[in-house]
Amino acid sequence: MSISRRHFCAGLLLGALPLRTIAAPRTLTLGLFPNLPVNKLVEIYQPLANYLTQQLGQPVRLSSAKDFRSFYLATRNKEFDLIVTAPNLAWLAMTESHYQPLVRYAKRVSGILVSAKTSHIDKVNACRGKTIAFTDPLTIVYQLGVSYLKTQGLQADTDYLPIPYNNHTNAALSVMLGKADCAMIGQLPYAQMSVEVQSSLRIIAHTPEVTSQFILANPDLSTAVRDNIRTALIRYAYTTTGAAFIDTQRLGGIINAVPADLATLQTYGLITQAQLSAPTP
Repeated sequence: MSISRRHFCAGLLLGALPLRTIAAPRTLTLGLFPNLPVNKLVEIYQPLANYLTQQLGQPVRLSSAKDFRSFYLATRNKEFDLIVTAPNLAWLAMTESHYQPLVRYAKRVSGILVSAKTSHIDKVNACRGKTIAFTDPLTIVYQLGVSYLKTQGLQADTDYLPIPYNNHTNAALSVMLGKADCAMIGQLPYAQMSVEVQSSLRIIAHTPEVTSQFILANPDLSTAVRDNIRTALIRYAYTTTGAAFIDTQRLGGIINAVPADLATLQTYGLITQAQLSAPTP
């Protein structure tokens, strides 16, 4: 058989192979914890998903959940390849489902107590006897807020009436629209809100700070893939789009994260774990 014919037959054999042997890269799912409305989360994180798609050579799509409990359950069931989540939920993801921390945002997280600029409420004690909007009790800001108010002599359901909302934006809007007197919201989500919302609110107190949001990887991803993603995320901060992302969202930077960073959040993680174990109303 001539060389040319041998090559021709080899080509026929390759052409006869099932198409599934030339598989397209698997899509990675980036899960976003629902601290903001879905449209806002997509606006913030779609550029990052596009960047990761380019850097990793495989599609990255955004996903979330209807509320914090649903997001926790999806994480526990390892439905996300990557997650961006709050520090207390990151601790649970690592300890319960073995998600691996990749990076975290440099700026620390705190809660802020806000009132309407048009109101007379300009200090913490003025919230006594008032309504205070909160985010879901599973959020770190809820825990920080309730704890801080206790140190100021304000006990929930005794000195103020807490009103639950499903995300920080809706809690802030409740004050803006006169549905609540004050709101305890995250400083980071506040920075991500529109100028219209921010300009209508007055910040009257800050809670203590804790480590910020984490990005973690599903343990089923190989070490090599996790390392590639970690490197890409850290490099993102040095791109034009990434620098704008960090500046606009007031993140302070994207830095390497290790399990020890989450160990300091055990107290908040255990509180959250107990809340999740309690029967739902």
